[in-house]
Amino acid sequence: MKIIVIHHAKPYHLDDYLAVSLLLYKYKNQIERKEIKNPNEIDLENLKKQYDLIIFVDIGNRYEINDRIRFYDHHHDIKTPCSLVLVLKHEFPQLWEKIQKIEKLKKLIEYIDIRDRFGVKEVNKVLGIVDPINVMMYLPSILMTEPSVTVGESFVKLIEMFAKVTETTKIYEIDNVKIAVNYADPREVLASIVFEVLEPDILIQRNVREPDKISIIKNQYSSLYNKINLERLNEILPVTFIHPSKFMCVVAKRIEEIESIIQQIVELVFK
Repeated sequence: MKIIVIHHAKPYHLDDYLAVSLLLYKYKNQIERKEIKNPNEIDLENLKKQYDLIIFVDIGNRYEINDRIRFYDHHHDIKTPCSLVLVLKHEFPQLWEKIQKIEKLKKLIEYIDIRDRFGVKEVNKVLGIVDPINVMMYLPSILMTEPSVTVGESFVKLIEMFAKVTETTKIYEIDNVKIAVNYADPREVLASIVFEVLEPDILIQRNVREPDKISIIKNQYSSLYNKINLERLNEILPVTFIHPSKFMCVVAKRIEEIESIIQQIVELVFK
């Protein structure tokens, strides 16, 4: 099957940049990418002769889907969501469902959508936020790269990580302190995402470099941050490393052994 995605030339916005990257990731070797500067360049009849599926992103002034041609554009109708939303809904329905279940992801997509259609001032007015998630922390820079399979894959993995957090993490509430114990591989569910979704005061997870050890990390956005003293853990745990800024430490203990002493940990770090 021969597929082509056609979109406008630079400058890209996060909306179309991500939408095109997702399509490149989905269809991989089957798909070609073409930028056009002038929509009048499009020769639809000729394209039909060359390709089995033609996908337009953020150009064409149409939102229309059929067997041979898909238009993911919103510029003809202010009520139609941006191209990223349209691509997610129709090309990645399962991923779209996961996004709807996680408030921060919903806010992220809403942020991209409103910003693209109405501008920065409006998105701040409607949502009262600048950016609910620093998405460029997780994705290659839009200013330095072209839409690509790698960017699309990174975005999908980001969504999957957010969806996986609640499945792999246990929450303990002790004396008004929220502790998260994440049992996943820390490369598959990043600490920053656990903090984003569950907002614990302290996170305990496997150490990235030495999985037989654990990392205990303070949430820098927690109101309790300055009251937590991880150095005191030396009294009950084999601490092998404390970061110079004291935001985290490494303990020579398996994560499965930690549940029985979480109460002690809380009492000690707030001593």
